Amino acid sequence: NKSQADVMHTIEQAVRSGHTIFFAAHSIQTLKNADIILFFKDGQIIAKGTYSELLKNSPEFKSLVTLE
Repeated sequence: NKSQADVMHTIEQAVRSGHTIFFAAHSIQTLKNADIILFFKDGQIIAKGTYSELLKNSPEFKSLVTLE
């Protein structure tokens, strides 16, 4: 949708200018270009890696991707 595209465009501009971005995502698709993802469950980091690494190594993350 347009608002998600606007947010992603703003994030991409900030990253290109050398800024580090931390954000919480409710849409898994917004994480595809992240350098690193910290995946939380019950307030604890249970996995970290790139989108591809988490798909491969984290059953919980893969389950969320499948649901979306």
